[in-house]
Amino acid sequence: MAHCNFQLRGEDSNRDEVFVHEWSKQLEVPFHVVRFATKQYAEDQKLSTQVAARKLRYEWFEEIRKEQGYDFIITAHHADDNIETVLMNFFRGTGINGITGIQPVYNKIRRPLLFTKRWELEAYLEREALSFVQDESNLHDDYTRNYFRNTILPLIAKTYPEVQQNLLDNISRFKEVDILYKREVEKLSKKLVQQKGEELYIPVLLLQKHRR
Repeated sequence: MAHCNFQLRGEDSNRDEVFVHEWSKQLEVPFHVVRFATKQYAEDQKLSTQVAARKLRYEWFEEIRKEQGYDFIITAHHADDNIETVLMNFFRGTGINGITGIQPVYNKIRRPLLFTKRWELEAYLEREALSFVQDESNLHDDYTRNYFRNTILPLIAKTYPEVQQNLLDNISRFKEVDILYKREVEKLSKKLVQQKGEELYIPVLLLQKHRR
């Protein structure tokens, strides 16, 4: 188990670290922990706090994976995370790939819980009498993701109660479209692109012919 303490929430951050450490002891699995000066890093790199935390997190996960000889990095992203990501990408402006959601497999990263919604995970915890801690910052709209989670989606759900499932179904469709799109681009590239030395060319007349 690998835990990042971003030191952004005072004693709550330390409480989370202790909780995960104790959990690892109960499960008898190795525990890796790091403390980041996240705010300072974000200022130095001119990044938002969330982007800085994400960069620090994944770089450290990969370091641990290599050092310990682990095969994969497993994260707990779930369906709600996926929905929020797609909506943010859509409104921010993106191509087809941006609305295909969080990828279940990316390099050495695996995300096995993308199929399940947050309420289902909470129901499982309650049913199995498993304890957990809540990141209180998730309840406030300080970050864009939280605003979509706490305000935008509940408002949409008043008109379209099945909005979450509908979006998940659409994500599956977008993935299929993305596959077809990439196949077509690859097919056209083989027909249009010509190499001369180290440079690549697309003859204008040939391009116009295929656009008709």
